[in-house]
Amino acid sequence: RGPWADAVLGKLAGAPMPGVFVQGCLTCDADGTVLESIELDSVVAQSVIRFAERAGASAVAFCGSRILCSRRDENTDLVLKYGEPAPEAVGPMIANVIDEGIGINKILLFCDEKDMPALREDAELMFENDCAITTAVPVMLEFLPMGASKGAAVARLLARMGVDPKNVLALGDGENDAEMLALAGTAVAMKGSAELVVAAARGVVGGSNDEDGVADAVEKYVLAARGLRPASEIKMPPEEPPERGPGSAKAAKADSPTQIKTRSIAAAVAAAERAAEEKEQKKRVQEMEKAKRTNAELLEASKAATARLAQLRGSLLETEAALASAEEEERLKIGSIREKAKQVASSKSAAFEEAKVADKRAAEAEARARSGGWGDDANAGDAAEVSNADTWVTAAESEQRQAVAAAAAAAGARARSAVADFQEAAAADEAARNQNENENGNAASSGVSAEIVFPDDDGNSPSSALPSFAKIGGFFAAALQTVSRLASPEAQKKRAEAERAAAKASLLATVVATNIGRECDAAQLSAVQAATLELEALNPTKRPATSSLLRGRWSAVFTNSRQLLGMDKKLSLTKQSGPVYMAHDVEESRSEWQYTWPVKVERAALSVTNEGYGLFMSFEQTKLFGLFGMPGAGKAKEYGDLEITYLDLDMMLARGANQTVYVFVQTNSNYRIGDLDSGDVNRRLN
Repeated sequence: RGPWADAVLGKLAGAPMPGVFVQGCLTCDADGTVLESIELDSVVAQSVIRFAERAGASAVAFCGSRILCSRRDENTDLVLKYGEPAPEAVGPMIANVIDEGIGINKILLFCDEKDMPALREDAELMFENDCAITTAVPVMLEFLPMGASKGAAVARLLARMGVDPKNVLALGDGENDAEMLALAGTAVAMKGSAELVVAAARGVVGGSNDEDGVADAVEKYVLAARGLRPASEIKMPPEEPPERGPGSAKAAKADSPTQIKTRSIAAAVAAAERAAEEKEQKKRVQEMEKAKRTNAELLEASKAATARLAQLRGSLLETEAALASAEEEERLKIGSIREKAKQVASSKSAAFEEAKVADKRAAEAEARARSGGWGDDANAGDAAEVSNADTWVTAAESEQRQAVAAAAAAAGARARSAVADFQEAAAADEAARNQNENENGNAASSGVSAEIVFPDDDGNSPSSALPSFAKIGGFFAAALQTVSRLASPEAQKKRAEAERAAAKASLLATVVATNIGRECDAAQLSAVQAATLELEALNPTKRPATSSLLRGRWSAVFTNSRQLLGMDKKLSLTKQSGPVYMAHDVEESRSEWQYTWPVKVERAALSVTNEGYGLFMSFEQTKLFGLFGMPGAGKAKEYGDLEITYLDLDMMLARGANQTVYVFVQTNSNYRIGDLDSGDVNRRLN
């Protein structure tokens, strides 16, 4: 409750006055005791904060009676205008709020009023099934737990108090008041409210707040309905006339019978009003006592449920240990695959002896290009030049291999965490169902296994002969099938998150040893295509080509486009090595592709096609070594017309001409084309 609550309630001394706060996420008793607190899922809250950072919007988190932010500015301090507590600057929100386990009731984002429609559209597309989004003030966008609203919270509070909504008066002026106005039997929209609010109040519009609109509504719909006069018409009783002595010469005449009767009726009416008010007050006290007893019972039930969940978490400790062991095992397997790939390449070296001679000659040219002489220095040592060029190219390739392996390992860890969260939610769901079946006399059947382990590596399992990426995919598939029945939305949501995380981990595991596709055989390509189809079916982003998630610099971790990889170049000087990056700026209609070696940048005009799913690039210029510019027109590029088939915060899939497939990971979300300050930040994958 904001500081204003105590100031207002203090003027209503003696009246038990519960309240609904923070857009219905927090309900308090008259004495400030929290009756109910609804919080955002921690994963959703983290995504909202990252969304705000990406959009450059200030954000504050409402955490019970506190308001937290990374740093205070003129936007975060706007909440002070509405009597809220002063925001507390805590530094990075994810590390210092979410990771510390502080519950968040809602998150508020601030931006200019003209930018709000675009920001809200992006937010609703990204968080469609994760949270509720509303606004009370044009420059503030509010993110609430799914299903949370003032109307829903008021409905639950009325049910606890045993009050019929038709006997309730509701007043409001913002979009976030609409559900509450629709619930109440009598609703009044303040003057100046939006059409949505007036419609929820069934067309009833009162005065504005500055015109005593609330007071007028209370007098009209509450006092008058009880037969009580408006406060503006109540007059103070007249003073008693001075006592007249029997000997006074100017003694007034005695009161007439009509005057006496009028005073008697007025006294009776006043007494009746006081009695009615006392009766109503007593009734409200009784209802509040009943509500407190109900709340105490609910708290006891909540404690019992918490204890049960603690028991379930304890039963998952063995599973967590098995997952940690399996993670280390998979890391070692990935290293083994790399070594086998090197051995195969070495065994074929004799067949390419002639090509090596040509490569050596081209390497000399490369060395001279890197040193800036381009062959003009006749005294330079040829062996030293070749060594420098080979070392640079080898370092670039090593950087790419290590980076993709790190990304695959990180994706695997995230997938295991998502599967664990899903199994925990499913276990709680199953426990609740079993309890219900036991109470109804039915036999309970468990749909959740007590332990999940990786497939065997000792050769006893048929899967032991499969490559590492197939075992990873098989493990997650088995983990997701351990639940036979799902009922609760929470369990279903966790399952969807786990499926996406598992599919991403499986895809990255398939490409980890392919050197972006330069060392990919038919079996690996088939596995990549299968994993790509599986992840594309789980795409969470509508119209990805128009989404703000597209911003930043992306690194290619796999493609079968020989054109993009430059694999058909005959001379080593023109063959490509190391990472390939791309960046798109839909707002500025620009696109950029960067190649590590040879150092090359391609720039193109960009347009969105296919109803927000396609990107078409018209290449205008190619620069070599930052010095030589060439026209971009020429042979059509397979990657010049892409259809984005999957997009989230850290991964993108696309398809191009000639059945080419592209897998990208986000390396620097702050990168913008032409921004020199962000050009070399986070160049490696993470």
